[in-house]
Amino acid sequence: MQVRGALTVLLLIAACGGSDDDNDDYVIVDGGPPDAMTEAFFAPGDPMNLTGDNPAEDEDPTVLRAADGTMVVAWFGRQNGNGDLFVTTTRDGTSWTQPVRITDSDDDDFAPHLIQTSDGWYHITWFRRAQAPTYFAHVLHTSTRDLASWNRQDEVEVADADPIEDWVPTIAERPDGDLEIVFVSHIRAGDGPHDLYATTSNDGGRTWSEVAPLAALNDPDQHDHLPYLARTGESELTLTWNRCDISSATPWTNSTSDVLVATSGDGDDWSAPRPVTDDDEAGVVDVFPALFADLAGAWSLVWVTTAIESSGSVIDLPVAGAYPAERAALPQMTGYSPRIAATPTEGVFLGIWVQGEIGAQDIHARFFTLP
Repeated sequence: MQVRGALTVLLLIAACGGSDDDNDDYVIVDGGPPDAMTEAFFAPGDPMNLTGDNPAEDEDPTVLRAADGTMVVAWFGRQNGNGDLFVTTTRDGTSWTQPVRITDSDDDDFAPHLIQTSDGWYHITWFRRAQAPTYFAHVLHTSTRDLASWNRQDEVEVADADPIEDWVPTIAERPDGDLEIVFVSHIRAGDGPHDLYATTSNDGGRTWSEVAPLAALNDPDQHDHLPYLARTGESELTLTWNRCDISSATPWTNSTSDVLVATSGDGDDWSAPRPVTDDDEAGVVDVFPALFADLAGAWSLVWVTTAIESSGSVIDLPVAGAYPAERAALPQMTGYSPRIAATPTEGVFLGIWVQGEIGAQDIHARFFTLP
């Protein structure tokens, strides 16, 4: 989203502005629809610029491994002055399909999170921000069986349409098969800190429950922000997010920003928040947390931190791992908003991140092995 340019300034991300290692000449080609899915094989390689032909900003990536082994990347891109969502796929790590436009609104669409549920449907949530002078933001959802075809008529606002600011949503399939979206608002309960809210759907996203705050997770005196929700077991959901003091409303510009996690067996009742990081006194920024799993189902956290280098580093940590002893730096990813998914090839992962000059950021990708 546009406001993330502030993080680029704050962290002075090492790769901002591009480098010779970025392989900016990488070309996206149309792989065409497969007649039958062959066994996918992915190999580690150089970084790729997936959006280099767009002179404006591309941000907010999301990545997943589909059930058939296809690797899928979606993001927000600003084209012709407007922000919309796009998706591209690869079956071999070399050829990528031409980006498909998911949304086409006069308002700006930001922060997509894409998943595939156990029934094969793809579900995406994001927030749509109105143009000036209101700038109101609402969380939306849509779904499809075919990544190359998105029906705008299927878009649904998951919460009431009254003027409100709901943003940075995240989605997962609950153990009972329902969908759950967690998002952030700072004015639903008055003009206080940003809090986490949730809504659920038992009909595939056509209708959504009344929005409710995640009271067990929200801190009454601090901002809770940038959530990332994932189904991390047959009967478990895990939520990770940022918490920071009220000196700045955005965690990517707040030196008190830390990473927290909580778990739930049903999506309703949550464990007490567990701080993963707690380094406020050192002025460390820990921001943009996400979750990813290897092929064996072992889950890890990934986020950007200034704990190692003041310019910012991407690190990963087993969800139950000890911080900082078990953290590992990921030099393969040199930007912000990192997202990772395991490929069908054992030990090979696809990392996605944002990199570039403010106003001209691009989505970068790399297939790599963990240290």
